Amino acid sequence: MNNRWFWYSVALSAAVFAVTIVLYPRLPQMMPIHWNIQGQADNYAPKWPGAFLIAFMMAGWCVCFWLLRWLSPRDYDTERFRETFSYILFCVAALLAYIHALTLYFVFGRIDFSRWMMGGLFLFFALLGNVLGRVKRNFWVGVRTPWTLADEGVWNATHRLAGRLWVAGGIAGLILTVLGVGYVWLIAFFLVVVILPAPYSLYLSKKPSANGAAH
Repeated sequence: MNNRWFWYSVALSAAVFAVTIVLYPRLPQMMPIHWNIQGQADNYAPKWPGAFLIAFMMAGWCVCFWLLRWLSPRDYDTERFRETFSYILFCVAALLAYIHALTLYFVFGRIDFSRWMMGGLFLFFALLGNVLGRVKRNFWVGVRTPWTLADEGVWNATHRLAGRLWVAGGIAGLILTVLGVGYVWLIAFFLVVVILPAPYSLYLSKKPSANGAAH
């Protein structure tokens, strides 16, 4: 596959495996795999395979580069926006690597996992929003609601809004995270930014002139 984003994902996955192998002897016998709203680890897994859980997920995600393209129905294939699709999948791989890095820092340094996680999620959605307008109708990425999948005009209009909202909201959320805004408020803001495009797509589809206006 001659696709730079795929090879970036493979390299990132290999790097996560390599770092984990190097640090493995120093890792605790139980690895944290879940955190509560206070940023405290509340679920653990044995060092093997817990330490490699995300590394395996990233390796599996690389396989998705082929599978998702092959599985796509003819009228919803990802080849129409192949570069953007691959970039989005790379962003997901990068988010997984980031979560793995936070886990390792938490194990060795006891950082505020939840706050750093929220900052990473806000940045992730800002990066997605930057390319969302180039995403064509498909079943794998984007704002996939019954109304966007049923109407290309609704899909395009919804993704124009979502792109702007995710970039602006992602940057604003990242700033709020750095400023130390309360975690509950960060979650509430994050949910509004991420979910708002879904009801907007319903609104567009139910407008009397939806077909004309959305196109």
